[in-house]
Amino acid sequence: MLCNFGIFAQPIIDYRMTTVKAFIRTGKKDKEANIRFRLSDGRNVQLFHKSELMVLPTLWDEKREQYKAKSVIKTEERIRLNTAIAERKKLLLSLCDGTPSITSDQLEQLIDEHLHPEKYQKQRDNFFSIMETYLQKKKFYTNLYRALAAKATWSDADGRFVDEDERIRQLEKPDDCIVSGEYWNTFWNNQQLFNLITPEISSQWARSAIQLYQNSGWFNTDPAGIEHTGVMVAMHPISQILGAWQSGIRDFDLNIAYDGLKKMMTTPPQKYEGGGTVGVENLVPYMEYGYIPAGKGTVSNTMEYAYDDWCLGQMAKILGKKDDFHFFDKRSDSWYNLFDAESGFIRPKDEHGKWVEPFDPYHTPGFTEGNAFNYSWFVPHNPEKLIREVGKERFVDRLDKAMEQSAHANFNAAGDNFSAFPINHGNETSMEVAYLFNWAGAPHLTQKWIRAIQEQYYGTTPYDAYPGDEDLGQMSSWFVMSGIGLFQMEGGCSEKPFYELASPRYPKITIRLDGKYGRGKTFVVEAPGASKENKYIQSVTLNGKPVNSFKISQEDVLKGGKLVVKMGKEAKVSHH
Repeated sequence: MLCNFGIFAQPIIDYRMTTVKAFIRTGKKDKEANIRFRLSDGRNVQLFHKSELMVLPTLWDEKREQYKAKSVIKTEERIRLNTAIAERKKLLLSLCDGTPSITSDQLEQLIDEHLHPEKYQKQRDNFFSIMETYLQKKKFYTNLYRALAAKATWSDADGRFVDEDERIRQLEKPDDCIVSGEYWNTFWNNQQLFNLITPEISSQWARSAIQLYQNSGWFNTDPAGIEHTGVMVAMHPISQILGAWQSGIRDFDLNIAYDGLKKMMTTPPQKYEGGGTVGVENLVPYMEYGYIPAGKGTVSNTMEYAYDDWCLGQMAKILGKKDDFHFFDKRSDSWYNLFDAESGFIRPKDEHGKWVEPFDPYHTPGFTEGNAFNYSWFVPHNPEKLIREVGKERFVDRLDKAMEQSAHANFNAAGDNFSAFPINHGNETSMEVAYLFNWAGAPHLTQKWIRAIQEQYYGTTPYDAYPGDEDLGQMSSWFVMSGIGLFQMEGGCSEKPFYELASPRYPKITIRLDGKYGRGKTFVVEAPGASKENKYIQSVTLNGKPVNSFKISQEDVLKGGKLVVKMGKEAKVSHH
């Protein structure tokens, strides 16, 4: 790869021991940087804090954390990096690992490029295209690695583990393990990624949760260290287990899981003899009032529990438990008890059913790691009703404006200033919002804002990889799924699961299904023309047949085949 940093000077004859003083032009003043790359013959080049570009004949001294060199011959020419390169300061910093290499002839070409820039415009354009492709692949595979590496096991290699009562247990199957938890809103990232590309992890995750339930009689909200920590809210193991089952991952007993999960959603929480707390924290007021009143618990848990109820109802339906299905499906509408039609927001109520005053969607308390604005989008199991009740035009305008505001802070709510930057992609409560435009008849805005988050929130260096909370691979999983161009608002837990289309970032991605769990061999997502500029869907076909909706069947994906999503620069206002 030609690593064109735009380093320009009069021709340098002796490359073996040469220093070129260099600066980065940033506008008002020159800034120093610390950048290095490697020549193809093994010699290193470094831009030190003293703004000297050095070609050194020796390698990095790990012990002293510096380059070793006996002498340096400086040129008389002081040079400046051109403005186009300065605009790519992030690119330069991202290449500090020295991976790219150039030859001395290529370095000489760079010098000539400075003297005769008109001769090299095509090469420059090609270089930046190559580097953009390189960095996008680096971003994708780094996120994929982190997503998969984030899971931890709490059992030993021989299958033994210490359970919640400090007893030594033995797993029966060789490939079983006790998997770390972290269920909070993972239905928007980890769960759907694992179900698609690593079903064996989803299987281990589900079997682990069921094993722990069988040990103690309770499911765990977040089994860190195999203890009932009660750290996070809700009972989202329901969506993990059901989502896996609906993905064809059925090497566990769903009936046993259902019995335990029903217990969790109908039994008051209590202290556990082995330590910690079991049960769903605010379940009692939720069951009594149909919502969680302010002062009786965390108001936003109403939204979380409603989704859990819906998932449990779907599970009951699959198992033929009709009465249970109707009970939980009806209770899954509890979120609506906190919906204020006038403001279009979810609002806290007191125990008498009156709105809590005064109300500020950004600052009124009662919401887990978020606010009323964040949770007013949280109805993953019934976005159609939410949009209908808010009003489609108000819904789209409000969310689009929030995205515009938040883009100024790279969607990370700088300084927790939620009124200025309402969308906080850096935490779980906002990871679905950009996909809601699909449901509101504005898929081009889903495509626009998904791409913006990909480009702005996610970086390629240790300095800007995740400005928010990576949280056991959740940010990474979200990026991978959005890069593929697929998403599941309801976590793949419906009776007939489907994927929602967004904006594939790469011209071609091949997902190896490998025939696991009755699946096909591969599923290919081709996106002709996909690039940084070409973010909008022009047309879609699945296995040669036109797709006129933003949804495609999960069953069709897992069978294997080809999805072709033609991309372009111009937005199509609607394609369904």
